[in-house]
Amino acid sequence: MTDSASRGSLSFRFQPTRGDLYRLLLGEAYRSPLRLLLNAAFPVAGLAILGLVLSERRAPTALEMLLIALALCFTPLLTALIVARTGRDHPMLRGEVAYGFSAERIESVGESFRSEVDWDHISRVRETSRYLIFYVSAFPALFLPVRLVQAA
Repeated sequence: MTDSASRGSLSFRFQPTRGDLYRLLLGEAYRSPLRLLLNAAFPVAGLAILGLVLSERRAPTALEMLLIALALCFTPLLTALIVARTGRDHPMLRGEVAYGFSAERIESVGESFRSEVDWDHISRVRETSRYLIFYVSAFPALFLPVRLVQAA
């Protein structure tokens, strides 16, 4: 941390996990009405297939069961695949990250990266039941567990 960040009013240490990244991304998938509608399309399709099968008063075939299961679990499965692929190379998941909050910026320093985001670039801050999420434009840039902030 630089002197300006360490002199800031708050500093935290946090080791993000793949589980944290998964929960954050899955929460983002259902955040807005448009995203909710788009992510509901596959489960609705799965329910429609199930409805058609049941309306014919027969047991679903193995292929129909597979399609129904994939449709109902599409968004969580896709999110898990994204986390599995990007999580291996994501610098924030390689160890503990130190966050420093000053009047000018948020600084995060990890084992293999250093990042500074001026408050002018933070478009919004959102608190969920688990995380405090800092956005740059429409995308989450940083996140901290709420429990760390509440303990400070």
